[in-house]
Amino acid sequence: LRCQLSGSLRISRRPRRKFLNFLITSSLSLQIMRHCVTCVLVVLAVLFSFALARAAPSPLRHGIASAPFTSAIYDIATSTATDRQRQVDNVMTPLHHACQINLLNVPDVPNVFNTTSLDASATFTCSSPSDTVETRGFYFQNYTRKLDPSGAEQNSPSGPPALAFRFTPTTVCDYSYVVTVAGSTVASGTVQVTSSSDPGFLTVGANKQHFGYRSNASASAFLVGENLGWTDSRGTFAFDAYFQNMSRVGANYVRIWLTDGWDDLFIETGKTTPRYQGAWRDCNAGMTTAQLGVACCMHLTVLIFVPFTALGNYSLPNTYHIDEVLQHAQKNGIAVLMCIESFNFLCTASDDPCDWKQFVYNSANGGPIADPSDFFTDRQAMDYFKMRLEYIVARYSAFPSVLAWEFFNEVDLTTNWSPDEQKQWMSAMATYVRSIDPYQHPISTSFCCHDVPEVYSLSEVDFSMTHTYGRPTADDMAYNVQYFTSLLSAEYSKPSFVAEFGEDAKDAGKSDPHGIGLHNGMWASIVSLGAGSAMTWWWDSWVAKDELYQRFYSVRTFADRVPWMDHTWTAAGWISPPCKDVPPSTDYTCSQQKSWGKCSDSFMKGFCCKTCFDCSADCVGSRTHGISVGPFVRAYGALGERRDHVAGGVSAVGNTTAVVWVQNTNNTYAKQNAQTPKQNSPLNRVSGAVVTLGPMIAAAEYTVHWMTTNNASWIRDDSVTASSSPDATILLAVPDFTTDIAAFVEPA
Repeated sequence: LRCQLSGSLRISRRPRRKFLNFLITSSLSLQIMRHCVTCVLVVLAVLFSFALARAAPSPLRHGIASAPFTSAIYDIATSTATDRQRQVDNVMTPLHHACQINLLNVPDVPNVFNTTSLDASATFTCSSPSDTVETRGFYFQNYTRKLDPSGAEQNSPSGPPALAFRFTPTTVCDYSYVVTVAGSTVASGTVQVTSSSDPGFLTVGANKQHFGYRSNASASAFLVGENLGWTDSRGTFAFDAYFQNMSRVGANYVRIWLTDGWDDLFIETGKTTPRYQGAWRDCNAGMTTAQLGVACCMHLTVLIFVPFTALGNYSLPNTYHIDEVLQHAQKNGIAVLMCIESFNFLCTASDDPCDWKQFVYNSANGGPIADPSDFFTDRQAMDYFKMRLEYIVARYSAFPSVLAWEFFNEVDLTTNWSPDEQKQWMSAMATYVRSIDPYQHPISTSFCCHDVPEVYSLSEVDFSMTHTYGRPTADDMAYNVQYFTSLLSAEYSKPSFVAEFGEDAKDAGKSDPHGIGLHNGMWASIVSLGAGSAMTWWWDSWVAKDELYQRFYSVRTFADRVPWMDHTWTAAGWISPPCKDVPPSTDYTCSQQKSWGKCSDSFMKGFCCKTCFDCSADCVGSRTHGISVGPFVRAYGALGERRDHVAGGVSAVGNTTAVVWVQNTNNTYAKQNAQTPKQNSPLNRVSGAVVTLGPMIAAAEYTVHWMTTNNASWIRDDSVTASSSPDATILLAVPDFTTDIAAFVEPA
């Protein structure tokens, strides 16, 4: 804090204060008095800023100046905060790198975060090859970031606010652009695009089972990664560290949260409790009173607070944080699944993590809805959510590091949820986002405990996800992950993966410090039709703390060798749950579900097989192809048939490729648990195991490449020949191993 005072202070009107007058006129006392005055002024300024922030409309309005619009354009990924203010009309930017146009005047509208009321757009046009991209304008304030002496992130505004437009070129071309506000052209120029090795935006791949690239849907983009649900005091700098560690081992996707209560990436607050975005700002830094929210009448650096409790009012520092995360993700080759909202505020349970009583949408707090389920049907609530989607798409869709939009986390944990209502809501929201997203990012949502065909069968939903914490069994993550991944992929013919998994919903690092469950879950997922590796939830207290990043490296090494996109894959050796009662959630038993007549509901598929379905094959499932091994060994795998064979009617139709993971059944976290040695089982070396795999192409020759999964070493190549029809199987002689081993099979 600094406050400049000049002159001396003398108080001598009353004789009885001579001693006080002496103290004041002394040099030492004058310094003390100056500090006291400074503190009083600061306290008054802070209190005044609080009062003004509460009384002023929020967000603050910015009128259009009489001067012409000015624009600045820069490459988001490479420019510095200072460089972003340079005034140019034309720019050179690399292919698949976002650039931004700033109009340094913001229209006078009731809510500057409402991109529809801003009525501003930028159109980028390339004549050859033909390409036109239209983007919406959004309210933008740039910031700088640094770590303070304690290691905590600090942000400060950099430059004036602006009406911004983002654009990412998808072809090498000289794009012309025109910016319009309220139907009038206010800026124009050229974006010259240079070549780049960046592959660009991800999309659903050509085989409809994996992700590829918009620039080449036949190129595989196999995903290997984890959740990053929150950070520590380092803020976005923590994401930098996570990304660097992941990139080092080839991990390439994460799932982050834009919902309140998790980290500093939420855009719209969920709570009615007063929340303020504060920053130290210098009144002499050229900022106007309207921009500061406090009158600057002194040479003083003050802490000002701007509330963002109202619906539709967003946190500017947090929107900047997301920019930083997506920029650094792209630099490290990491795709980001953007989880926009979670069940927590729509859950009425009295215990954590439910917070319906605090939710700003709650009518008891002045919001539009009286029941959590109304969030998905009430027109005003839906309009507020659509407004947030508009801002998110306008601001972040231009980042190629955005993998997809996940509208909700575990929406089936919201109180009084309905599959049919979710179907209608998802269809409406996905259709709307598709109409405004110029880069057509994939769209989905997630469920905790149910398979919801009403939602995942929608054409507007591009991929399916599930979460598994100790279900169907708490013994082995490989078993759980392969079951759900195979089930979802086969049922919906869309990319599918496990977006959260763990031994249970508690800290896995306490029971599995070596990451056996992490290792097994990821390996089982990639050979069981997963579009990506299963994503652990415990990224901070487990993966980072116990330095388990090497577990990702072996998966990445194996996945990079497989031509995923060239083939259509089917599960081999899918192991279905035994005929026993596994309820869809721990809230109610199978007997209760049956007594309430719920057995026929869609969310019961695959659950309560004994009580509800009398162990029928439709519930229990079956193996899709033959795969068998010896005792104490389990194998999971997938068979691949070339897509060009299927499409072209080639006579030699059949499976030409396979991936197999072989596991010592004693190598599970439950049997090698650090906290319960009594359950330990010896990890004896496995010798002489043979995997029978098929059907392949009869009498065809194949090469089997074996890899040790703990150190990612390709150790041996074998030659095998498939048997004659109708079995057309191959026998894989498994090298001796202790924990597990993997194989990639391809034509000789």
